[in-house]
Amino acid sequence: MRKILFIFLVCFAASSADAQDFYQPRYGITYIQNFSSQINYDPRHPEDGKFQWNTLPASGVGAFYQHFIHRKISLTAQGAFQVKGFNEVFQSGPPFTENNRTNKFKYATLEITPAYHFFDPLKDVTPFFAAGLNGNYLINTQLASRISSEHVSFPTGGQYSGNDFRRWSLGYNLAAGMNINNLLILEGKFQKDITPILSEENLQIWNWVWSLNFKVNIAQVIREQKAKKRH
Repeated sequence: MRKILFIFLVCFAASSADAQDFYQPRYGITYIQNFSSQINYDPRHPEDGKFQWNTLPASGVGAFYQHFIHRKISLTAQGAFQVKGFNEVFQSGPPFTENNRTNKFKYATLEITPAYHFFDPLKDVTPFFAAGLNGNYLINTQLASRISSEHVSFPTGGQYSGNDFRRWSLGYNLAAGMNINNLLILEGKFQKDITPILSEENLQIWNWVWSLNFKVNIAQVIREQKAKKRH
């Protein structure tokens, strides 16, 4: 029995050493391309449902750190500065012309995201699926539209300014993507607020964001440079 236990411990230690060699932490920078909108809802009239405003293309940058807790499971922490918001498209005239009002919400975001990797992460291309939570701090707003106190599909007339929006919000994110050569991570992500960014008796608003993320694993670049110097 002791021999069997000893062999098991040796094998476990060897596999752990391999894991340390092959599943080293990844860290680097992230470019974020958001396609964001907002959902508005009037709690007084739930039968009307929710309305979504027009999409606003916006960008962001961040830094990430990824650690493997299992051969196919990783945990990623990411901090980012990003812009969310919505567009209001309306016609004015005559002559009738289409106009656009851009409404931007600048956030500092922290995400904690576990991911499942479908293949061995050492392969050239490794797809993954991830789901996690994000916390957001509203830095400032740039509102061209006047947010309405009445439930409408687009903001008109209104009472609310940027100062009325909550500073802190919590959301969830779902993502799918692939790791390429342990150097580049391509990721499609969906984010939605769990807590509303504005909550009044007659109006509630949540952020709704689709994004493309491009991550560069700087840790791998550093390791490759050190390996070249040794040779």
